Amino acid sequence: MSMKIFNYFVLLLLFFSFVFAGDIDENELFSDTNIIGEVKNLSESEKEKEGFGLSGRLASSLGYNFHRKYLENKIGSESNSFSFGMEGDLFFDVRLKKGYKVFCDLWVASDYQGNPQYKNLYNPLNGTSETLIETNSMVLKMKELFLDYNLNHIAYLRFGKQFLKWGVTYFWNPVDLINREKKSFTDLEATREGSWGIKLHIPYKTVFNFYSFVDFTDVKKIEDSALATKLEFVLGNTEIGFSGWFKKEFYSVYGIDLSTRILGFDVKAESSFSYGDNRRYIKDFFSGVPTERKITNELVYRVALNIYKAFEFLDKKDRITTMVEIFYNSAGYTNNIFEDEAKINYFIYNGLYYPNEYGKLYAFFMLGYKDLFISDLNFSLNYLCNFTQYSSMLGLLVSYSPIDEVSTTFATYINIGEEKREYTYTEIPLSMTLGVEMKF
Repeated sequence: MSMKIFNYFVLLLLFFSFVFAGDIDENELFSDTNIIGEVKNLSESEKEKEGFGLSGRLASSLGYNFHRKYLENKIGSESNSFSFGMEGDLFFDVRLKKGYKVFCDLWVASDYQGNPQYKNLYNPLNGTSETLIETNSMVLKMKELFLDYNLNHIAYLRFGKQFLKWGVTYFWNPVDLINREKKSFTDLEATREGSWGIKLHIPYKTVFNFYSFVDFTDVKKIEDSALATKLEFVLGNTEIGFSGWFKKEFYSVYGIDLSTRILGFDVKAESSFSYGDNRRYIKDFFSGVPTERKITNELVYRVALNIYKAFEFLDKKDRITTMVEIFYNSAGYTNNIFEDEAKINYFIYNGLYYPNEYGKLYAFFMLGYKDLFISDLNFSLNYLCNFTQYSSMLGLLVSYSPIDEVSTTFATYINIGEEKREYTYTEIPLSMTLGVEMKF
């Protein structure tokens, strides 16, 4: 019961922070409501501009994880672990005349684990198990590689591997069935890997935008590719979008989203609908051998609602920012697999577990404060909750940016709730990270 009270207390606290927020200018965090990307009205000089750009970012982080039994004074610090590593992006940007462009995002990561990481895998279908040990890793990945082409600045085409901003809400995007990589709670601003395909964008003044994307990711035959389309238009101060996702032998998924401003609040919402679901589910997992099934002949919908507000405090505009996002998944589980390690492993290693979407009802909260005590020192509180199981994660971050290109961040992440829930099934309820990032 105490966990329920804690979750509702956080909800009420952030709700009242919205209610008593003051009026501000409209230059706020989520002011850009374009779904895929903005095509600017280029001047003639800009259309003829050529150049090569090389930029990037490099970050180093030191993390320390506390074992649950250590925090309970049952064991020593030998079960705690630390990690140290670096990761970054290198951006190549080649611009030709008349708006043609080539872009590449090359991502690299390397880390050293101070203690070996043991992973015990178990397959309940055949009773086999094995232990994996990981100590060092290095990853080199091309997250994006595309070229931009336009037809007399009437239609805009993008060919290659690209990340699409398909959806208007912040943490969950139920209408986005294109991008494979979802947001991470512990790295909300990380670059994400794109999908292979061709994007078409046809804008018409400020009246409407038409988008289409043919997805070739993991496709061997062209008839197996997926098609996503979207039409967005503006009515007054509200932007509305209708979308669809189609693929052979899969259920078609339709979506609607809107962005508006109500009483000084930025409000964004989106929802997907399908008659049947393309996700794989487990039937009778809790009473015997697991068998997969699909939801058929039933309306499946997922909804995300985001409300954002920034306001002036102590004569500084946008000093405090507040944001809440609610997500509902009609096909989410109400059973708890996290009480059994074999079930968890089966879900994870068979692609059946959808992080942050396993249950039915979730919420994400963000509270930010600029110039804490001194200039350029910022504070952020992030909170992610699974209301179906009443387990959650709390992130407390303090960052210092002496210049725009350099930042230092100290973050603490706490898992809250009863043990053996979505966010508490590991033996690491507390972790701390110190990170330094430089952009060039």
